[in-house]
Amino acid sequence: MRAVKITLGKNAGPTDPARLESLAATWGLSAVDRADLAPDDVALVVGRDGLRLVHGGVYRRWHPGMLHTLREADCAHPWIRLSGLQRGESVFDGTLGLGTDATFLAEWTGRRVIGCEVVPVLALLASEGLAGVDVEVRCGDSLDVLRAMPDRSVDLVIADPMFQQVDDDASASLDLVRWVADPKPIDRAWVDQALRVARRAVVLKDRARGGLLERLGAPVIHDKTRRAARYGAWPIRGS
Repeated sequence: MRAVKITLGKNAGPTDPARLESLAATWGLSAVDRADLAPDDVALVVGRDGLRLVHGGVYRRWHPGMLHTLREADCAHPWIRLSGLQRGESVFDGTLGLGTDATFLAEWTGRRVIGCEVVPVLALLASEGLAGVDVEVRCGDSLDVLRAMPDRSVDLVIADPMFQQVDDDASASLDLVRWVADPKPIDRAWVDQALRVARRAVVLKDRARGGLLERLGAPVIHDKTRRAARYGAWPIRGS
């Protein structure tokens, strides 16, 4: 996980220094002067126009990503089709990122989605970007969060590991995530905890031509084409 610094933008307003101090303290970010940033540093920039991440002179803001494609897929999307998720049911997203999947599932189910993000700056950006969306953002390791959750406490548990996405999507919004993402893979211990917590199913996303689902023993694998992302499902018996 890459360390992220926080700094003021050139267009900072009179209240932005205080906001920077508050964000640094709350989210564990190191405050620096903009002139002291090294070329390879990743920094959160606070200014009149909101929050931006900068790396190598390239700036990125929070963005909903490919949310429109999920909305177009509707109930045919693998998150729903493979899990059998129903309207009004609950979801835990263990790899929140910027909240694209969580937003779609909150809209589709009409119920609050719990989204867990291990990288503090991404959790912060998601918290701000998802204002008005029924997603509860939790910052922490999703395996630890799952371990603390009661048995059968949500209907669906999903994960879309960042390290699997490198060749899935060239959208600029993913640059922001890739700069700071945690490369820790989903392992069998994570799946076991997710299966304990889920009432209906656990569904994981894998990259095109990936082998994650086979390694973890997914009983159901959706592999439409060699170029598209793959999904694996663990249905819960009796659901």
